[in-house]
Amino acid sequence: MQRAPSLPSRCLSGGRSALAVLLALVVALVLAGQAVAEQAGSRVRSVQAGAIDAGSDHTCAILDDGTVRCWGANAKGQLGYGDTAPVGDDETPGSVGPVDLGAGRTATAITAGSEHTCAILDTGAVRCWGDNSVGQLGYGNTDTIGDDETPGSVGPVDLGAGRTATAITAGGLHTCAILDDGAVRCWGNNATGSLGYGDQVDIGDTEAPGSVAPVDLGPGRTAVAIAAGGSQTCAILDDGALLCWGLGQNGRLGYGDEVTIGDGETPASAGPVDVGAGRSAVAIAAGGVFTCALLDDGTVRCWGFAGFGSLGYGDTTTIGDDETPGSVGPLDLGTGRTAVALSAGTLHACATLDDGTVRCWGFGGAGRLGYGSTATIGDGETPAAVGPVGLGTGRTAVAITTGGAHSCATLDDGTVRCWGDGASGHLGYASIATIGDNEPPAAAGPASLGGSLVDAVADLSVTLSTTATAATVGTPFGLSVTVANAGPDAADPELEVALGSQAVSLPLPTLVAGDSYELDTTATPTAAGPMTLLARILTAVPFDPDSTPGNLDPDEDDQSSTTVTVSAAPTPPAPGPAPATPPPVEPPAPPPADSPAPSPAAPLETAGDAPPSTAPATSPPASTRVRPSRLTLTLAPRRDTTAPHRFVVMGRLVAPGITPRACVGRVAVAARAGRRALAARTVHLRRRDGACAYRATLSIAAGTRGTARTARVTARFVGNDALLPVGTRAATVTLA
Repeated sequence: MQRAPSLPSRCLSGGRSALAVLLALVVALVLAGQAVAEQAGSRVRSVQAGAIDAGSDHTCAILDDGTVRCWGANAKGQLGYGDTAPVGDDETPGSVGPVDLGAGRTATAITAGSEHTCAILDTGAVRCWGDNSVGQLGYGNTDTIGDDETPGSVGPVDLGAGRTATAITAGGLHTCAILDDGAVRCWGNNATGSLGYGDQVDIGDTEAPGSVAPVDLGPGRTAVAIAAGGSQTCAILDDGALLCWGLGQNGRLGYGDEVTIGDGETPASAGPVDVGAGRSAVAIAAGGVFTCALLDDGTVRCWGFAGFGSLGYGDTTTIGDDETPGSVGPLDLGTGRTAVALSAGTLHACATLDDGTVRCWGFGGAGRLGYGSTATIGDGETPAAVGPVGLGTGRTAVAITTGGAHSCATLDDGTVRCWGDGASGHLGYASIATIGDNEPPAAAGPASLGGSLVDAVADLSVTLSTTATAATVGTPFGLSVTVANAGPDAADPELEVALGSQAVSLPLPTLVAGDSYELDTTATPTAAGPMTLLARILTAVPFDPDSTPGNLDPDEDDQSSTTVTVSAAPTPPAPGPAPATPPPVEPPAPPPADSPAPSPAAPLETAGDAPPSTAPATSPPASTRVRPSRLTLTLAPRRDTTAPHRFVVMGRLVAPGITPRACVGRVAVAARAGRRALAARTVHLRRRDGACAYRATLSIAAGTRGTARTARVTARFVGNDALLPVGTRAATVTLA
């Protein structure tokens, strides 16, 4: 356990109290079930995996502001722009703007099938568009959506009364979702039992998915991850077991035979896939004719059709038709290397490794493996033999996706690189040129999407507890707040602790994945009645997958509250006998006749709606509330296109009864573009012109802002022993 340095005392609920702060190091593991959409292919970066997905001939991505861009082939409206024109062949994806998901709606996950696309919205609802020939969109008909209307013009898919989706995956001609209760519903083509209902009846063409019972996964079992392939589906259950169903040809289900599951029996009847003694799957990827799993030790197993080396074992021997995946060893990804994410395409697969590099194997036609050639990898050599895909100097991958004949990766700077077949603009480079057949993906540079993808994720949580549920006015009680970061990336959060109408904010030190920050202090009630205590994360830097803007949802784990019942203080005892009358005191002598008369005190500006004070300036009370009364921004001229943007942020704080010694405290100034943090610094207050003023210069490097055109600059008073913060001032500045 590591102890943090002591912090200055702060005022909570009108009283001063020292904060004893302890930084505890704990271990956290991000499991597959904590994320959405095609997260099934990633163990620790499931949010980024769910933000980009490649279909047979198109790709869709969610930008860090929640909007969706799609590019590539569009014959069935799978791009969602209300037409059938391809995007990316002679224009960039960013030039066509976002897909219409409905007024005010954004996406949290995206999945692309053969010629259809589905998204989970910020409400948990699902919208699908593109080919609907067998009901794979789930609207109870076979009408194509997106060819002459937008996804926002149709309602959500009916998943069942009151149900929402937490994960979604699109296969060749079917779609499956994990619901908020852990149940699985599938719809679309069911000719080979890929829906898992024990029959061959299509769902979604004449009925809604919510009208049928969920897939039988076994008594009491729920799903935490799901992946749909060409004609098969696999799900990881809450107990770590892996179930697969659908077409069994070539052993793609992994049961040591080629028996189809789900056409006359349920997935539960087949039992779990054997992935090795004592091993369990934490991520799953279903390809066109094969399946791969990432195990709990970071190794990878693949099974099914092995033609063109798609399984990566250095041969073309089918696995899973007469042996189980657990009977063969793991793929060779390189000495000491493990995988953190997987994606399986039609005949090729890619993995992101623990060092952020990418390995691809399988059919190499059109450069889809990204090695600057069209050679097949995995039929006579292992993925380790060819080294990493060239993503650019110093660049690493945070997400990977594979389609029919192309691949895309989200890099650590939020940009996207695509390679492989460029027909119909699959790669998004405003051309139909193939990338990766004689050059590395880095040679093409990033695709222009009109914004950046989420490049870092920190799953923050807050817990608050007190030493008492009842207290008395004037008597302090203990208060403890813990902020934990489950990762996978580091975060620089700001914590706010509010007691009733008063609050104090505290910038926390950087928390890496697995770190927690413990704050122990006391609070002193000042009035009788219920006293609500609230602790919440004000800023989630980087993106927090369990947070919504403003942290207003009481069910979110990045805020915690409790109520303490406060009773009045006991009535003091009756006074004793009056003391003896003191002797008279002579009044002071009058001032000389020529002394000047005292000047009346000037009115002072106050926070909120309180009237101006006319009392002389004195030391401020301990519970003074103060808010920024002015925030101005100035933009320094740029020297050249690579010079950083420099903004001067200045303002003042005014409080009742302010005195020069009260100008102690700090102001936290930050600039953000969407969920991306661009710059931040904390400056001290200085007394100027009768007020507490602050001035800060923010410098935003051109490479840091990505493609953002504007930034939101905020100033928040952090507080001191005498002044409590209420409110934040903000303004928008132009970066372009």
